[in-house]
Amino acid sequence: MLLVLPFPETTSFGDYPSGIQGTLAGTTWQLKLMANERFIQLNLDELASQYAGIIYYPQNLATELPILMRLYAQKMPLVVLDKQPAALAVPSVTSDNVAGGKIACEHLQSRGHHRIAFLPETPFWQTFTGTVSDRFLGYFNHLKLATSDAALPLRWAQALQACTTAVQLKAYIQAQRITAIIAENDVVALRALQRLQELTSNSDTSIALVGFDNLPAAARNNPALTTVVQDFAAIGAKAVEALLDQINNPEHLFDDQIVVGVKLMVRSSTNQY
Repeated sequence: MLLVLPFPETTSFGDYPSGIQGTLAGTTWQLKLMANERFIQLNLDELASQYAGIIYYPQNLATELPILMRLYAQKMPLVVLDKQPAALAVPSVTSDNVAGGKIACEHLQSRGHHRIAFLPETPFWQTFTGTVSDRFLGYFNHLKLATSDAALPLRWAQALQACTTAVQLKAYIQAQRITAIIAENDVVALRALQRLQELTSNSDTSIALVGFDNLPAAARNNPALTTVVQDFAAIGAKAVEALLDQINNPEHLFDDQIVVGVKLMVRSSTNQY
């Protein structure tokens, strides 16, 4: 089997292989890891002679969907990780990103925050599809705002995404009286914390922050980052199960969109406010 990941040399962005290897333990199946950039250079017509199936994590679904379409047309057993491949009849396994946005928002509101913004790196409003859009809409659905402020969360997100310096970021947060931020992911959250700390004399940034992914750096940071935890091992296990279903039943169409639950890891980036 082939596992295609943007960063196969590290598990810092999600330990999918452990769940896959655990499921394959005791079998004769072997797993090979490959980066997306190398995979797209392969002769796709020869893959069927080399691999029984592929688990594919798109780095950019918009540009890589034609590759998935070609693999589907060749009847290659295929599972997509992290993203739902539009209406393509291919199974996918993703985290419940909508629920992640919800629990992050509810947590901050339970701590007394009312002006909670979403900080993206990805301009999700161009398509309103994908992981980041789901996280934003999960947060938006449960944000308690006056009807007259319905457009405010999106304006905040667009403005915050355009802040390229620490001074711009802090000035906008203060001008909008934002007291808490849910970031697209831990990398974006930690970068924001670092920028805000550059302008203060200690680690107190006077704003609560929540990330996504529970990267190792989230726990090591000062303050430690509250984050939405994805169960990468469970995602990997369900992905390989879906792949084996296709391999063992080649005449049956498998196109289930499997969603794995998330949970909130509360740390001091929200506890201290």
